[in-house]
Amino acid sequence: MATTHLTDDQIQNYLDGNLSQEQVSILKGHIQTCQMCQSELEQYQSLYSELEEDVSFDLSPDFSNIVMKSIQIEAKKVFFARLWNVLLPIIGIAVGIGAMIYYVDFKSFVKIFTDSMNPSRYFDSAVLSNLNEILAKLNVNLNLIVFAGLSLLVVILIDHLISRHKEKLISYWRILPILS
Repeated sequence: MATTHLTDDQIQNYLDGNLSQEQVSILKGHIQTCQMCQSELEQYQSLYSELEEDVSFDLSPDFSNIVMKSIQIEAKKVFFARLWNVLLPIIGIAVGIGAMIYYVDFKSFVKIFTDSMNPSRYFDSAVLSNLNEILAKLNVNLNLIVFAGLSLLVVILIDHLISRHKEKLISYWRILPILS
């Protein structure tokens, strides 16, 4: 009785007819004495017969064209979805800037800014007097509060665009060659 069993490759080569006459006789001699290898051979023979009975199907001639068109359609959908994810924060930033331009009186803000940046003021008596003067000018200026709020909104939108959509921006640029 043999101590080594047949490998799967040996059994498959036997069933495919890829062995020499000498190898076939050795294999048949082993199979007659080894129950385990007989069982393996029967399982492979069953598998081979079922594969021969398997009905195949033919693809239509324009199958590849249909698949390529669906890939291009999906690529365009992904492109526009990513584009929308990028454009939405940009539109929000533009609306915020537009609201600032419409609602804020920049003349008073520029005047306060230029007054505080006047170099001669830094050589005056004390920094506290300048701070009090600026606070007195800003005390009733509601436009500056609106400007600060809108500026904060724009900063938040820009931060959102950069931090949350970084990967989308990168993938957006990767998909452009597919669409061309």
